[in-house]
Amino acid sequence: MQWQPIENLPSNWEDLASSELPPLVTVWNEQAERLRSSGEFKTFMERLCREIAIETGIIEGLYTLDRGITRVLIEQGINEALIAHNPNNPANPPIKQIVSLIQDQEAAIEGLFDFVGGQRSLSTSYIKQLHQLLTQN
Repeated sequence: MQWQPIENLPSNWEDLASSELPPLVTVWNEQAERLRSSGEFKTFMERLCREIAIETGIIEGLYTLDRGITRVLIEQGINEALIAHNPNNPANPPIKQIVSLIQDQEAAIEGLFDFVGGQRSLSTSYIKQLHQLLTQN
């Protein structure tokens, strides 16, 4: 198959929609509301936020954590006692500082979720707050 440029949708694009979609959207919205009203959604979002925070610090080279420790921190929360001292990696900062860095990342990510969810608007002060969160430790 040879490359071709993307073409506009045909004028009758509404006819392409499946009749199964509206009922699926209804079911999706009902399930989403059920999850939001249960603790499951909140737990999922907390774990997602922790995972993004931890992985961001690893990608930025602020610290290294093995996959097992990362999973435990995601599941159980950010806790110094869950991070093993790794004498083989002298480049890592002290465990207390790693926890502070992760917590800073986590706070910034929660703020980004607020922005994406429409609870915050993009402004100079908002960007300065994110910068302050990310650089305080």
